[in-house]
Amino acid sequence: MRLVIQRVLSASVKVGDDVVGSIGPGILCLVGVGPEDCAAEAKWAATKVLNSRLWDEAEGKQRPWMQDVKQIDGGVLFVSQFTLYGYLKGNRPDFHLAAPGDAAQALFDSVVAEARKAYVEERVATGSFGAHMAVESVNDGPVTIWLDSNDKATTGKPSKAAAVGGGVGGGGEGGGAQAASQPKQKKERVKRVLTPEEEARIAESKARSTANKKAAAARALEAEKDAGAAAAAPVETVSESEPPVAPPHASAAKS
Repeated sequence: MRLVIQRVLSASVKVGDDVVGSIGPGILCLVGVGPEDCAAEAKWAATKVLNSRLWDEAEGKQRPWMQDVKQIDGGVLFVSQFTLYGYLKGNRPDFHLAAPGDAAQALFDSVVAEARKAYVEERVATGSFGAHMAVESVNDGPVTIWLDSNDKATTGKPSKAAAVGGGVGGGGEGGGAQAASQPKQKKERVKRVLTPEEEARIAESKARSTANKKAAAARALEAEKDAGAAAAAPVETVSESEPPVAPPHASAAKS
């Protein structure tokens, strides 16, 4: 799952002439769903958005990057954005790496539901999935952060206390033992099947690489042969004890 998180002074989404979602100060989050994403990514996305500390401390030392959107009572606007999985195929964008529409909508709705469950429901707005939307925002800073659930540098790891059950939501006393006794659940991922165009591109790339290697080896062998032939060629030398023989035309000119 890919996210683009923007700190905004305001943001809104219109479908036609109707405003379907709007917020004041808070976060505008564009959400792209990949084909291997599942419920775990949806929960990760909601948690990341709500816990990202994008605002300065309000009082005291006013240290930067100390408060999240919940602490400022801000709003969150989620907008589906399958083009986050796009790339340019020549000059034309290709979006087949994004999840299919039905699966993507289910996970996008899960992101919104998780955020509303963890925050104030009325402060979490959304666009209209699959519709042609006009998104307006006033970026505050600007501050824009790109996240990918497959990038370990951005996903973060659960704290040791949380794993043992010693933090908020750890189940109180005895929660650690209960968490430790539970087997780890593996996320089920669906392996993406390559399209015929992708398979053709991969085969063409391998064939081109093999041809280049063969051509380079042939050039190296030819250069080695040329060097050996040059080293084996005889070198003509002139003896210092015998004077060089004058050509016939030189004798005729003296007489």
